[in-house]
Amino acid sequence: MRVYVKPKCLIIQLNSLKNVTIKQGAHETLTFQASRLIMPLQQTMLFVIIQFICIGLILIPFGPINHPYGLLASLPGLILAWAAIRQIRKMGPGRFNIRPTPKENSVLVTNGIYHYIRHPMYSSVLLSMLGPVLMYWHTTNTIIYAVLLINLLAKLHYEERLWLQRDPRYRNYCRQTKRLIPFIY
Repeated sequence: MRVYVKPKCLIIQLNSLKNVTIKQGAHETLTFQASRLIMPLQQTMLFVIIQFICIGLILIPFGPINHPYGLLASLPGLILAWAAIRQIRKMGPGRFNIRPTPKENSVLVTNGIYHYIRHPMYSSVLLSMLGPVLMYWHTTNTIIYAVLLINLLAKLHYEERLWLQRDPRYRNYCRQTKRLIPFIY
């Protein structure tokens, strides 16, 4: 399989089921095993950029307020964010990370809110952005929310692959703890 992107002649070639080669022009720039894909910083920041663009767009009122009490749906998300940040801060300064790549000094946190869900910050973003979506209840907000959801799911799956490579205890943590919704998913 080959994918061509014309402007800078970027070629992505699937050599086998596991090896991928990325070429620019006639020069091979990167070959990697797809099963051990670790994205460069610029590409992982794309998750974060999309996330914040979606959040910003959701907060724009596309039409009148249809359900003023919809904003109350944001409250559980804000409480969840507070609980997650509080738990991370107990580990010491510099532990919070918005990128999906674990920091050098990252440690696996499995207590507090992390005992119930593996990604409380992602859950909090989804819950807190649900409020404005419900409040304005406009097709545009709903579509942007769907993009945010897809982006966060891709981001958390990528992050989990890295944690599985980094810490052997993470696999057991995954068996015991759901991703986003306690006891469900």
